[in-house]
Amino acid sequence: MLPFSSLFAGALISLALVFARPGNLTVELTTRFSSSSVSSVDDIFLTAVISNPTTEDVKVVKLGSILDADAPTKSFKVKRGELDVPFTGITVRSPLYLSPATGNPHDDASYVLIPAGGSITVNHTVSALYDFSTAGPGTFTFTPLDDADWFLPSSAPSIDIEVTHDVERRYLALSDASSLSTPVCNDAKRKAYLAASLAEARSLAGGAAASIKKRPADAVYRSFFGNNNVNDVWYNFDRVAGDLASAGVRNLYCTDTPSPGLCSTNGYVAYTYGTDIWFCNVFFTGSVPTSQVCSSGAGLGSRGSIMLHELSHTVFGSDDVVYGCDGSKALGDADKKRNADNYSCYALQIRRSYGC
Repeated sequence: MLPFSSLFAGALISLALVFARPGNLTVELTTRFSSSSVSSVDDIFLTAVISNPTTEDVKVVKLGSILDADAPTKSFKVKRGELDVPFTGITVRSPLYLSPATGNPHDDASYVLIPAGGSITVNHTVSALYDFSTAGPGTFTFTPLDDADWFLPSSAPSIDIEVTHDVERRYLALSDASSLSTPVCNDAKRKAYLAASLAEARSLAGGAAASIKKRPADAVYRSFFGNNNVNDVWYNFDRVAGDLASAGVRNLYCTDTPSPGLCSTNGYVAYTYGTDIWFCNVFFTGSVPTSQVCSSGAGLGSRGSIMLHELSHTVFGSDDVVYGCDGSKALGDADKKRNADNYSCYALQIRRSYGC
């Protein structure tokens, strides 16, 4: 739960953008486990870190590439040896590909912004998107797709993962609940705001999880989590980042009337009740897009960090021992592991250090 006093609203900024040119970004591809062997296709979890080493913010095509993890679309070429593994997900056509005469060729939803010198992290699960049963158990090679070579380097990275047993075909369950965390709201603008906040929280958590794998128990980690087991903390972030079944199912509400009704009397920004989360009026009027943590110091007032804070309560049972990053660092190890703001503050620090 977040009280109003913890919210900080930053000023809006304008961004100078350029469109990505071939090869001017770098891509790092990793997997969930340190071992490259898993027993089931359900255990395949891929993380792509796309970095922009240039001095200009870059606007990148999302659809038809590894940047698109929001929908069950094709983001990888998958092979077992020389055999192509059939893609069984959804093929989409974006307004990006329409001519000016028939639609907007520069639809904002088709792009992602990667800040100068920064990076973004995208997580993928693929078990229901490819028919692994056609190839049988063995070693599969995953190569990121980049539609029309718009931004990947000439030699795209790939990763090999061995599946030792279960390659039975999975099927997509198509419903309104494409995510296990579902915004529920009659106000279209607020519903979109919740969806954007959820995406930003998952991105923050994914960046934190990737950093823990890349820089286990470094000074930043120890300041927020002390001597706690690295894999335990990573797993907490990982479940939020992937919105996996192990994270449970919940609704995200944009109003709390008539029940539980805490917003009007206690000045809360948001709160968790059971497995669901309620967001109060001040969340929609006072929080800011998470991108502003790079410029205005919005920090715990960013909508992604607020969402991450609340998700930590319902996903892995965190508590509110203290609020704020300074207080979070001062806790003992046991409290650091269970305090919600330790996760939000660590994720924000990682974003500022490696994503701004």
